[in-house]
Amino acid sequence: MARVLIVLADGFNAAELRLKKMLERSGHDVRIAAKQRITIKSKEGESVMPDLALYEVNPDYFDFAVVCGEDVKNTITPELVGLIRKCVMKKGVAGVNNGAVALAFAGVLNGKNATVAQNEKSIKFLRDSGARYKADPIVVDDNVLTAVHPEMVDEIVEEINKMLKR
Repeated sequence: MARVLIVLADGFNAAELRLKKMLERSGHDVRIAAKQRITIKSKEGESVMPDLALYEVNPDYFDFAVVCGEDVKNTITPELVGLIRKCVMKKGVAGVNNGAVALAFAGVLNGKNATVAQNEKSIKFLRDSGARYKADPIVVDDNVLTAVHPEMVDEIVEEINKMLKR
């Protein structure tokens, strides 16, 4: 099926790691990337070793990217921006929690409906980037998914699977 990259930052929500298991159960080839290929920990203390550092990612290989995290600003690199822009032209991208900030930074939310973690700074950034902010838990606009709560893993995976079947 599809090749999916999940981008995590240190201090990620453990529920975001469940996305990998559930997408793999759906038959997708799923890899984890982080800014560096060193062990990162969730805010709950769960450790994960990323498969790739962002600078090692070949954006042509992946069909879909999921950017997760509460604090993504340190994860936004030229490599991540390139990956987001490539995947949005393929099957799509998703921003979970504040991952939507990275999508906005890459310019893929301009003119799209989107949601983000419920803090004024992130909401303002989305609006300033041309997104139409919606206070919904999950928003899908064409090939872009944004979600507020990483704990909504079942619903997020269901929507991603729909996007990957298009």
